[in-house]
Amino acid sequence: MKVPLLAFFLSMLFFTSPAYGIVSEDVHPASPLVPIYAPPKEPTVVYTPPVKRVRITRGVERWRSLVAKYFPADAVDEALLCISIESGGNPENVSSSGKYVGLFQMDSDWGSFEQRTDPVWAVRNAANSYKAKGWAAWPPMKARGY
Repeated sequence: MKVPLLAFFLSMLFFTSPAYGIVSEDVHPASPLVPIYAPPKEPTVVYTPPVKRVRITRGVERWRSLVAKYFPADAVDEALLCISIESGGNPENVSSSGKYVGLFQMDSDWGSFEQRTDPVWAVRNAANSYKAKGWAAWPPMKARGY
């Protein structure tokens, strides 16, 4: 009974402490708790759907000075892109469902039909929304990474 107990204590002494000689091969000698090799992490793959390229036409460019008045300078081209996507620059544009109206295709939660078709009102309110939430209110802009 004494021999197995002595063998147990000796094995614990040799196999648990690097100071007594036996160290596992996969453990760094300076720190028995840190593995020498860590397997590489799997790369993260992010799917980005293809987006349709949009050209800013003269019909949209005519709103540049108005957009520049209300939007931050670094967002003017993005706002013109949004107008191009949403209405093609036509302030009286109505979606096929009849729900979205104006330059930025705003629904009735934004205001009355007359307000939404007024370019100054639409640009001012779109700029306020942009300053508060970015392009969150316009799914086509979010889909393009804005």
